[in-house]
Amino acid sequence: MVMFNDWKRNVSTINETKQNGRDGTDIVVDTRTLIPDRAMMQVTRNDFDWEDSITVKNRGMPYEADLYFKLDNNDAYIVRSYFYIPAKNGKAPANWKAQEKEAINTIEKKFRQEILSGLKTRQEFEVPNKHGICLIGGFIADDGKKPFEVHSTVEFAKQHDMSLEIMHGDVLKADEATLLQRKVDPEKGLLVKALTRTIRQGKRTINGMSGEEKLVKWGGNKYMFFWERDGGDPRIMMQFGTEKKDGTKRSEAEVLAIWDTVLPTLKPVKP
Repeated sequence: MVMFNDWKRNVSTINETKQNGRDGTDIVVDTRTLIPDRAMMQVTRNDFDWEDSITVKNRGMPYEADLYFKLDNNDAYIVRSYFYIPAKNGKAPANWKAQEKEAINTIEKKFRQEILSGLKTRQEFEVPNKHGICLIGGFIADDGKKPFEVHSTVEFAKQHDMSLEIMHGDVLKADEATLLQRKVDPEKGLLVKALTRTIRQGKRTINGMSGEEKLVKWGGNKYMFFWERDGGDPRIMMQFGTEKKDGTKRSEAEVLAIWDTVLPTLKPVKP
């Protein structure tokens, strides 16, 4: 999922792509308005010839379907989906266009059911009380049963030595090691490993969610902090100074205080 924040400009781009293709290669097959002034879908075919491409002969003709939808304040998102129409003996099947139309109709139905039907606007500090996916200015409600993985990175204004990453949907397998059982090697090299130390680790429950915590320091003043809910979902990682040669200018007490302030803001979704 990709976010952009200029709906009108992207609608103009969609219409231009419809006329001229994209990058001079993709062929626009269909453009549909799903919700007036709020959602559009565009489908492109990513190759010209069935017989000249080995990939097309073996796998079929590749397509890309892009759903564009708008939220408040002109913020909008793109969701991409991909599909193939199989080749018949290395050539286009006799009912190629019928298969193409059926596949596009199926993708549209999927976009409507899985995204647009549950799409709602959301205030900046509003925390939904149901299952779904939070977006900036929006929310996609679902039943909480569909597998979904997303990694979100938060950068802090005027705080360029720190970042927060939230990972959802990456559930641990039955035989997979937990956070406390795994080794954390932030960088390659024997010297780095020798200078890496765990400054705190153990069980930690956040707002009723039992989990594990591991806080690592290396390279003088670089920090990587982890918290993982039992089962692996969600996982939180916070870094301080990892992108800078000399690390962060913050003291160990300061980065611990920031972590211990940010982490408790994580809240479970109540059923």
